[in-house]
Amino acid sequence: MNKKGSQLDIIFFVIMLLIIGITTIIGYKVFIEFQGALEEKGVSTAEREILGHAGRTYGLLDGLYLILVSGMFIGAIVSTFFLNSHPIYFIGFALGLMLILIISVPLSEVYEKFSDNDQLENATASFASIDHIANRLPLWIFFVSLFMVIALFAKFKVGKWKNWWYYHYL
Repeated sequence: MNKKGSQLDIIFFVIMLLIIGITTIIGYKVFIEFQGALEEKGVSTAEREILGHAGRTYGLLDGLYLILVSGMFIGAIVSTFFLNSHPIYFIGFALGLMLILIISVPLSEVYEKFSDNDQLENATASFASIDHIANRLPLWIFFVSLFMVIALFAKFKVGKWKNWWYYHYL
């Protein structure tokens, strides 16, 4: 079970994208409410400055989400490339990917219902990348799995035919 580049990587990819996106938006919503409560009580200039820095730092999470998605995508492709697989397994791999795509549709709808909440509308608008990727999760998973299939089954195998020219001219 130590092989990488399998369909479990895609399932991990789907679940991590959803969990990190939802957690980021909830955390930002909590921060906004906390900041509003402190503003009502009256805060000093230093505290306002600290809250401003924290708010700007939270704004970086959208870009960090893109970096994480890119890293997971590249990691899945690289780990898939190092697997040796016979082309006969393509049918099973394709059926598994269709199942994963079917599973990712309800997960995308979960995020859509989550982001359509009136209380979270402000927070979801602050994270355009998270909103774009999570709302189109099946499309992203399709492209990740397509590149994984290409990396898995489109390798040039040298193996036993590396000296084919020698045997051909005998």
